[in-house]
Amino acid sequence: LDPVSCVIHEVEKARSKNLVASLLTLDVKGAFDTVLPGRMQRRLRDQGWPLWVIKWVRSFMTNRTARSRLGDARTDEIQLNCGLPQGSPISPILFMLYTEPILHIGDQGMKFSYANDVAILQSGQTLTECIEKLDRQAKILLDWGIQNAVSFDHQKGELQHFTLSSKPKEYPSLLIGNTSLQANQVTRWLGIWLDRKLSFLTHTRNWTAKVTSCVLPVVLYEIEAWWPGDHTLAWRRKKLQELKHRCGKQIQLLSKAIHMSLRTILPIYRSTPLPTLFRDGGLPPTRIIKRAYSIATTRLTKTAHLLPISVDTELVNLDKESPNPPKIYNSTNHDIHVYSDGAILPDGRAGGAFVLFQAERKNPTQSFIIGYKVEPIDTEIIAINYGIQKADQKAAIHFATNIIVFTDNQTAANIVNGKSSPTSWKEVTEIRKSQQD
Repeated sequence: LDPVSCVIHEVEKARSKNLVASLLTLDVKGAFDTVLPGRMQRRLRDQGWPLWVIKWVRSFMTNRTARSRLGDARTDEIQLNCGLPQGSPISPILFMLYTEPILHIGDQGMKFSYANDVAILQSGQTLTECIEKLDRQAKILLDWGIQNAVSFDHQKGELQHFTLSSKPKEYPSLLIGNTSLQANQVTRWLGIWLDRKLSFLTHTRNWTAKVTSCVLPVVLYEIEAWWPGDHTLAWRRKKLQELKHRCGKQIQLLSKAIHMSLRTILPIYRSTPLPTLFRDGGLPPTRIIKRAYSIATTRLTKTAHLLPISVDTELVNLDKESPNPPKIYNSTNHDIHVYSDGAILPDGRAGGAFVLFQAERKNPTQSFIIGYKVEPIDTEIIAINYGIQKADQKAAIHFATNIIVFTDNQTAANIVNGKSSPTSWKEVTEIRKSQQD
């Protein structure tokens, strides 16, 4: 992050002189793979490195081989004549030494480099003046790249202007080779979002969103299992009393983790008060977050005592209308056997499948997706209903005396036969109508 800090410092210094600034970022194409061993050694000699360092680098870059592997299959080894190993911690350092002349070529202006990321910063009275300076510097940089076998990816280049004007009169673009770079309102460089006014509002929002989506679910994992709410009911002296929770230590640990995360991502001082911290981060304090969990739990708990046991209030008399089919069937060879099953898929969606047998012949298996937020018992009932409907559509239905359903869920069978409180009332009604027919 040191190059980003230097860029911010130079932009603020230009602002103190009532100047504007423009930043051009470029990406070295290929990066480590394009480093030539001989040119690397020459670069180290020009920089004054000891002979033993140069010899070590030569040994590090030469006599390298590579081959591909897929399972148990391997290709023949090939000799690598150039490049730096991708996984070595010394490779980024050597690459920065290899591209070190970039920082000294061209006219006056600030240049920054980190690994394969290069940036040029220019300031001036107007943004057009900054673009003219950047254009000259970019041409010099591209010419140096051609001479040193270093190519830049024009498509990944980005242009960012820095001005305090709310509505700039000009916002020019820059032509790099055959690529026209349009100026951004916000540019991400080395993990930092730089906006036109350096307000870091976008940077804060993006990282706060990551805290909300990553840190909070991890910190608050299964909190609803142990968090009783601000108050809990307990028996004291043969009376049911409302007592305050005893989870103060747990909440303190959670709050500390959230505070540390916010202080890490926000550009604030260590002494910043907590109210300011939560306001700038756009996150509620822990006590408000846990209150939201307790409200959901309390609402479900209290509602359960107010409602009857039966969930489907529209089918209060449905149990009385059950046809009560006989328990023993005299199956014939032409009867249709329906084997059904329902399940919850790994992505959270509910689905089911069924297969029909008649005269010892198997019909093709059919599967279907129901959707999200479906209980497992409902998937079983829906699968039974779909299987019966498919059996009714068969041309050979006229030869069958019975449609016999086989399911591995006893609860679903009880609901269909009217032996327990009904759920999935639409499908249950259709199944019982088929039973009556």
